[in-house]
Amino acid sequence: MKNRILPLYEWVSKNNPAPEKQYDKGWWDTIEFYYRLADTFPDCNASVISTYAIQTPPPCEELLLPTVLLHLPAAAVVLQHDFAPLPPFWTLAIERQTSSPIDVFGLFEPGAITPNRNLARLPNTWRFQPMAKDPKRFCCQVGDEFHVLTFLWILSRGKPPTLRRKRR
Repeated sequence: MKNRILPLYEWVSKNNPAPEKQYDKGWWDTIEFYYRLADTFPDCNASVISTYAIQTPPPCEELLLPTVLLHLPAAAVVLQHDFAPLPPFWTLAIERQTSSPIDVFGLFEPGAITPNRNLARLPNTWRFQPMAKDPKRFCCQVGDEFHVLTFLWILSRGKPPTLRRKRR
């Protein structure tokens, strides 16, 4: 695991997978999602704090992926993606500014323990207990990109995104 902090775009330019890799599209889908998060939260200062390798499902290949750190107004969030055959596909480590309760609206189970194989890929300073044990600093796993975005939205705004109509 490499631990030199790089801006997300710089890390991507240095770590593109070889064109013959079968999972390069999945790799790019992950990177583009990180780009969308950086656009959605423009002041998040998306940076890569470490690099980890995963083994893809068959055809088995090794891919390097970034551990991304986002700074939101009320929390710092570390994200890692996994090409697992079944969800959850995302591991998050959260350090909130407050320990006040927060509703996660079923996006993940607050008492669920993040598996050791996922925790081991996180930098030591980002390996936390579940949210049920410490709502200020915790790790969780979420199913997909929609759950990630929704949870980051809740962390930054205190409630889930809603569609509101203007009253006339």
